[in-house]
Amino acid sequence: MTNKTFAGQDRASGSLIPLTQAVVGGQPVRAVNLRDLHAFLGVQTAFKDWIARRIADYGFEDGRDFCSFLSESQGGRPAREYHGTLDMAKELAMVERNERGKQARLYFIECERRAQVSNDLAVAVTGIVAPLVTRMESTDHQIATLSQQVQDLMLIADDRGKASRERISVRQLLDDAGAVQKGRNGINRRVGSALRALAMTQTPPIQLRRCMHSGVWLFPVEFAGRFMATVGNEWVREHNSELEGGETLTLPLLGLGRRGRKG
Repeated sequence: MTNKTFAGQDRASGSLIPLTQAVVGGQPVRAVNLRDLHAFLGVQTAFKDWIARRIADYGFEDGRDFCSFLSESQGGRPAREYHGTLDMAKELAMVERNERGKQARLYFIECERRAQVSNDLAVAVTGIVAPLVTRMESTDHQIATLSQQVQDLMLIADDRGKASRERISVRQLLDDAGAVQKGRNGINRRVGSALRALAMTQTPPIQLRRCMHSGVWLFPVEFAGRFMATVGNEWVREHNSELEGGETLTLPLLGLGRRGRKG
């Protein structure tokens, strides 16, 4: 390729044909100030005449191939400027049919190639980064969810701790009263039913609660304690007496007891 290193550069001045951003047809595009291209090509015809003739001869359209506007006036009459797309700039360079035109065309082609490489690289990077970002967002969401779950569990644990201090189950009441473990289903139901019924007769009715973990009924400690002191403990003694079925001999020295035999 002839003088590839020269593409887009003036041997005499070393200046480049700068690219710019323009809005053509309502879309932002990479563009060329066609006055700069005219200067680079070394065209002897005045710019306003050259560009008007090229637009007419090759059917370039404002809003499709270029945009035009009046430059800011420095005291004189404002000049009309033209910013053309790279496709238009390539065609203008080609139709000059000289070395400068060839160099400019190759330069614009190289600009497009580099832009495409950059775009492909951006797409590739996005393809790599996007899944990582999605995975990080998913991980952040999982961490946030786990954090919320931990907080919820801490609140539940705190509630259970409060419940264990403020409320008591029938099983705990019977344990505290020393009820024999064997055959406790009956007395368990009896005490539970009595407590629930008694709670409804209070003014105002006592609010009952089920354990979130086991589902058993929990009763206010003071309320349940009064019930056991007046009725429940007697039921426990009857329960134990029925199951033991005889006297208990105590061994004072050992502090142990054994079931007596009926003779």
